[in-house]
Amino acid sequence: ITETDMMQSINEIMTKYREKQKEKGEKVDEVKNMPAFDRLGQPEDIANLVSFLASKDSDYITGQSIMVNGVAAFS
Repeated sequence: ITETDMMQSINEIMTKYREKQKEKGEKVDEVKNMPAFDRLGQPEDIANLVSFLASKDSDYITGQSIMVNGVAAFS
């Protein structure tokens, strides 16, 4: 999860389908406290990947899906 203005609405979206409404920001706090996370992703994390992929250093990379997810694995 990347911390953006859009992400701020995640609590409402994620809890919309649950029986009880969580307190504002509770879902975000759950994600922040997951063992694989020390922090939420930042837009700069995405920008760093884009910058790398646009550089000559990535000229041998083709057809890949690269996740910027802080080692998170969701199932």
